[in-house]
Amino acid sequence: MVIKIKKNKLLQNFIKALFDENTSDEIAKKLAESFIKANKLAIQRHNRYGGKIKVRDDWRAPQPHDFLKVRKAGEDVWVNKTLELVDMSKMIDQTTGFAFTAETLRIALSDVYKTISTQGFNKLKPGEFGRTSLANKRVDHRFLIFKNADSWLEYQKLFGKDDNILNLINDHLQSLTRDTALMKALGPDPDRGHLWLKQTIKKKAAEDAVKEAQGKFGRKTLRKLRTEEERAETIYGGGFFESGIDNLYLLHKNQLNKPSDQAWAKGFASLRNLITSSYLGSASIVALTDFNWQRMTNQFNGLPAFKSSRRTLDLFYEGLVKGDKTLSKVAIRSGLIAESWTTMAHQQTRFFLESNGAELAQRLSDSVITLSGLSGQTQAGRWGFGMELMGFFADNAGKTFKELDSNFQRGLKRYGITEGEWEIARQTKLYDAGIDDPKVIGKGVVFLRPDDIRTRTDIPEFQAEDLATKFYDFLKTETEYAVPSVSAKGRAWMLGAAKPGTFTGELILSAAMFKQFPITLMFTHVARGLKQSGFPGKFRYLGDLAITGAMYGAFTMEVREITKGRNPTPLSYIQENPGEYFLRALITGGGLGLFGDYFITDHNRYGKTLAETLAGPQMQFISDLIGIPKNALYKAIRGEDTNITGDTLKFIKRNTPGASLWYLRLIWERVIMDTVARMVDDDFDSKNSRMINNYLKNTQQEYWWEPGEILPTKSPSIF
Repeated sequence: MVIKIKKNKLLQNFIKALFDENTSDEIAKKLAESFIKANKLAIQRHNRYGGKIKVRDDWRAPQPHDFLKVRKAGEDVWVNKTLELVDMSKMIDQTTGFAFTAETLRIALSDVYKTISTQGFNKLKPGEFGRTSLANKRVDHRFLIFKNADSWLEYQKLFGKDDNILNLINDHLQSLTRDTALMKALGPDPDRGHLWLKQTIKKKAAEDAVKEAQGKFGRKTLRKLRTEEERAETIYGGGFFESGIDNLYLLHKNQLNKPSDQAWAKGFASLRNLITSSYLGSASIVALTDFNWQRMTNQFNGLPAFKSSRRTLDLFYEGLVKGDKTLSKVAIRSGLIAESWTTMAHQQTRFFLESNGAELAQRLSDSVITLSGLSGQTQAGRWGFGMELMGFFADNAGKTFKELDSNFQRGLKRYGITEGEWEIARQTKLYDAGIDDPKVIGKGVVFLRPDDIRTRTDIPEFQAEDLATKFYDFLKTETEYAVPSVSAKGRAWMLGAAKPGTFTGELILSAAMFKQFPITLMFTHVARGLKQSGFPGKFRYLGDLAITGAMYGAFTMEVREITKGRNPTPLSYIQENPGEYFLRALITGGGLGLFGDYFITDHNRYGKTLAETLAGPQMQFISDLIGIPKNALYKAIRGEDTNITGDTLKFIKRNTPGASLWYLRLIWERVIMDTVARMVDDDFDSKNSRMINNYLKNTQQEYWWEPGEILPTKSPSIF
């Protein structure tokens, strides 16, 4: 309750600051000042590439409408309430150029109501190509001008979406910049640009197919079974390990996988959030492999191999352990994003595909991910790598392009930064973090920030922006390699055009759950390895990936075993089964630890077959829940003893939110659940004996804290 009050208070003070009203909240003032600057820059760039946003001094803040709330209120209620809250004297009728009267404004608001409640489909004319070009999307975006902060807040409470101020700002700027990027790439009407691109691909493929049939054209590729026309189909429609430009385009438009049935989609999304809060309490242990991905990314780009890892540990220790936010502030001031401060942290924790369930379910999953340390660990990794890369830019600013490390030269060229552009960029004034924070004065915390390139006035504005964009692209893309989280290509490939809320869509979403991270690795490091020139280059990169991935995977695998009350796998077993152990470690390092169990048995650690695991946690949850009464009924019909209480306890033990947190798991399982199970389940001791014997038989592992023990009688044994 305290958090809720504080959050709402910040929102209120932020809006007051935007409306130039008095507030003593310095954080809100700074936040408002930063938002105004960022929004102004975003609008300038949007209009530069074809947008038509009208800059108004009396516009204060984005006003996201919840079309369901607006629709439920009805036109009369919405119009009457909005009339009370807006400043009619500042609202100009674009058809006349004069201020609205009460009557004309009511007519205009009636039209706005229809637009919001129908999500813009009231303006659609059947047979037209689309509703409107992206350039015109925000022409009427700032129509409502509220009287003051209280009026804005009241509208937000009645008809708005989210009261998390960071989400509000992020969603607005993300939507605006996403549309800007689409227009920059595909023109003011991206839908038409995308169609033109597809038609161009088809045309070129048809022309090449004719030459191919005549023996005048042959593509150098390992996949010779496809014709040029078939290859074109996979380019824009998707194929095996190909996302397809159609799906990627819909993803970038934020339209991929929009629910077909809102109620069912929200229900299943809530279930996925609940499962996440129950299963991913130890995900931060698996994410320790990030240090290996950082090492590989650093080496590939010519950076010191482990320097960013040390910076990551400093950020994590000082920020989360000591509570010192100095380095975090430096990271943000250097232009890096504070992703973990908003719910977009869900999208950065590498195991999610979406998080649009009920608020309680979202809060449960977000809380568990935060308490497990995964959000902070991921944020520290992304900040640590980003800071070191910008620091590396600064360290090399005194060198000409030819004096740079060859790998770094190759990295610059990969992002379109030429020798001449490097000469321009390295003349940029470096940012010394000691200027803003006395704690780092004289510590050499100096960066070459892309934003400092953008604000230079000694070169043409378009050149400054273009060069800054290339450096930021370098920074952002390589961060995705260093700390793999979400791959647009992987997401589009995995889900395709599946619609949440449909039977097929929910099956795919269940099967895809917790598999985003390994798919991201496929579209980042594995794809990068395959692109290296020649067999030696491919072997060197992919060999490093496999060997070190397995080493880090083995480490995380054994750490997780300790947190589950078992000793690490004995060296004797590893020596007897090196191939099986290596494959298990490699799969674990790639984020698919459950599948590693199938190398030693036909069931995983939860007693599930490979087919059940492939179906995904969501289908497993439903199957387990239905299985409780089904198994009891089946045994009763056969005249066998039922154990519905024991099965129910097993289900609760596995599916309780927070129960998988790595530092609480054994307390929950041994002290609480085992105590209850011993009292009500007659088969409790025999089940535990079978479990202990199975691990001893399959992997020679012993328990240091055996099931059924209130307190451990042994200490974890490393050897």
